[in-house]
Amino acid sequence: MEIIKRNGYGSNFNILYYDINNTIIIKKTINQYGINKLKNEIFFYNFIKKNNINFNIPIIYKYDNDTIIMNYIKQNKLKDFDYFNIIINNLNNLHNYNNIIVDKNYYKKILLEETIIKINERFIIIKDIINKYHDNILYVNNVKLLKFDSIIKKINNYLDIYIDNLNDNYTLQPIHGDPQYNNIIFNNYDITFIDPKGCFGSSQIYGIKEYDIAKLFFSLSGYEKFDNMIFNDLIIDNNNFNIDFINIPKFNLYNSNSEIIKYLFVSIWLSNAHIFIKEPYKVIYSFYIGLYFASVLL
Repeated sequence: MEIIKRNGYGSNFNILYYDINNTIIIKKTINQYGINKLKNEIFFYNFIKKNNINFNIPIIYKYDNDTIIMNYIKQNKLKDFDYFNIIINNLNNLHNYNNIIVDKNYYKKILLEETIIKINERFIIIKDIINKYHDNILYVNNVKLLKFDSIIKKINNYLDIYIDNLNDNYTLQPIHGDPQYNNIIFNNYDITFIDPKGCFGSSQIYGIKEYDIAKLFFSLSGYEKFDNMIFNDLIIDNNNFNIDFINIPKFNLYNSNSEIIKYLFVSIWLSNAHIFIKEPYKVIYSFYIGLYFASVLL
C-alpha cells in the first residue's frame, strides 16, 4: 500500500492509502477529531444505501471505528467543462428525499450551532494567532474590514429575522454537508461525492439544503486552491493584506434563497481556520478571507 501525499485539510486528521492496482482506497484516522468525522461519514453512506437514494457515493467494502475501505475511482475531470449544474442536480436528488418538519426551537438550535456557536468556539482556538496581527491588517484587497464582533452581530440579527420569516415552516433535508469540489470525484460526465460531513450542528444527516450550496460556493470562491497551499509569509502593504486567489461567487447561479446562502458562506469561511492551527500563516489567511467576504457581502 502507498500513502497519498496531501497538504490540505484532511491530512490533519486522516491518512489515505491506495493499492498499487488502484482498486481500493483506505482512510485511516489519526486522532479523535478524525474518528468523530469518520463516524458521521459512515452513517451518511449507510443512509444513502439503505434508502436507495439516487446520489453517487463510493462502494464501501469494510469499515470499523477508525478505518474505512472504499473502491478507487479514477479522477478524469473534463477540461473547461462546467460541472456546476450536474452537481446541483445531484444534490437536488438528495435534498428532495424525505424532508422532515421540526419545531422552531430545534431549527434555531442547530442553525446557531452551525454558524454563530461554531464561529465563536473556533475563534477561541485561533485567537492568540489572530491578535498578533489584528492591529496590522485593516484592509484585504483594499476593502476596509468590518470588526469581527460586528460581523457576528450582523449574522445573529439576520438569522433571527430569517427564522421568524419562515412562519413555522421549519423543514430539514438530508444534506451532504461538505460538497466542495475537493470532495467530488469527476470521471468524465459522472460525479461521485466523497467525505460527507453527515451532520448539521448536532443533527445527523438532516440540515438545511442551502448549507450544501454555500459549501459549493465556498469551494468556488478559492478554497479549492487554498486548501493545498503552503504559506510562509504575509504580504501586508500599508495595513492592506493582498490575497489574489479568492473571488466573490456568482450567487445568482443558484436561484433559491441566495441571502441565507451568503450568510452561511461567510460563516463557513469564518469557522474554517482552526484546523490549520499548526500553520499560523494559513490560519491568518483563512480568517481574513472570512472577514473580507463578510465585509463585501453582509
